[in-house]
Amino acid sequence: MGRTRLGALAVALCLAGAAHAQPSEEGWRLKTDLALRAIPVGINAIIDAGYRVPLSSSENLLLRKTYVDAGLTTGLSPAYLWAGAYVEALPVAVLQLRLSAQTMQFFGAFGHLLQPTEPGDDGWSLDVIRDQAISDGKVKGGLMLEGRVTPRIKVGNFVAFAEVRFLRFEIDDLEGDWYEPYYDILVAPKDNVLVARPTAGYLLLAEDPKRTYLLVGARFERTLTQETEITRDLLAALALWKIPSDWWSAGDPKLAVLAGAWTQHPNRTEPYIAAQLTLEYGAQ
Repeated sequence: MGRTRLGALAVALCLAGAAHAQPSEEGWRLKTDLALRAIPVGINAIIDAGYRVPLSSSENLLLRKTYVDAGLTTGLSPAYLWAGAYVEALPVAVLQLRLSAQTMQFFGAFGHLLQPTEPGDDGWSLDVIRDQAISDGKVKGGLMLEGRVTPRIKVGNFVAFAEVRFLRFEIDDLEGDWYEPYYDILVAPKDNVLVARPTAGYLLLAEDPKRTYLLVGARFERTLTQETEITRDLLAALALWKIPSDWWSAGDPKLAVLAGAWTQHPNRTEPYIAAQLTLEYGAQ
């Protein structure tokens, strides 16, 4: 449920200078995102395990806490398993970059890899996903390449960032379009996808950010597919809460919630609701 992955919200908190201080800025690190989505129902866990190296010791606002890290990344749900490598960098404070390459394995459970039996937009409606979930699912593998660019800025307590993802999906020996459950879209066996997520918010409860803070704001999301020619837009409210450290300190936990409505979609009219718990250990 990549669309529900709210990890980009943590970027805003780092930008706001509200991230919990860690013992070291260099070393091994582990980040886990556990995400839930209501419609269509989904759950997944995404784990990054890598090594981080600071790029600068300068206290200049543009160079402070810049870094590069690289390692292994996985995504796991009842429907699929991803495994691969990533490189992430913050060359300047206002720009975060990420590249990853992952193999994909789709299980037959819950209809993934699901190929619609009806042509057009109705072939991946919620009813079709529900009714054909187990009977029509296939075991299949493929490749996913991702490039991510996130410009970001903070003025006072106002935070804004614009994550843009460039995705390439490839499934060999497959005829016809297939339903990709992470982003909840219909794609061709070889397809390119663009996801843009401009977000703006305001930081509250930040007097002692090592203990707790709350980011509230709004997001507009546009997804475009090249081969299947799908355009969809989502407008949503969001909240990201750092759970108070005197309640739960292990992993610097953050809870994010996203709720909104589709302003343009081929077949989704239901509200969108998702939540994510993020835990980070090691270098920050």
